Amino acid sequence: MGGEMLEIAAELKKHYLGFVLSRLKAAGLSEENS
Repeated sequence: MGGEMLEIAAELKKHYLGFVLSRLKAAGLSEENS
């Protein structure tokens, strides 16, 4: 079970980082345009 939890945590972290990066990129683009 421990291994499964680590895999799930790694997936969540990956998705979370991708989400944060996309948000930062969107914020940066909107700031540059304004």
